[in-house]
Amino acid sequence: MDEATRLTLRQVGDRFQHFSRNGRWGTCGDCPRDSRGNIYPEFCKHTDRYDHQLTIQELADSWHRNFVDAKKWVDDQSKRESEES
Repeated sequence: MDEATRLTLRQVGDRFQHFSRNGRWGTCGDCPRDSRGNIYPEFCKHTDRYDHQLTIQELADSWHRNFVDAKKWVDDQSKRESEES
């Protein structure tokens, strides 16, 4: 797995878990968390609100946007390291 994929997975991987559990992946500040910090939007009192009603297409788009950003960051880091040497 390349660095951009690892970074993206770290940023948005839990959204796929949320979607697989309840068909929703958006979270808000009121979403309950367990002792390890995992978020459970399906138990949120605001689960019917717009920020929890995001579709699988929006989830895929979110992954793609985050991956593109991570790839650019990794490429920029590599470029800086090569210029310094």
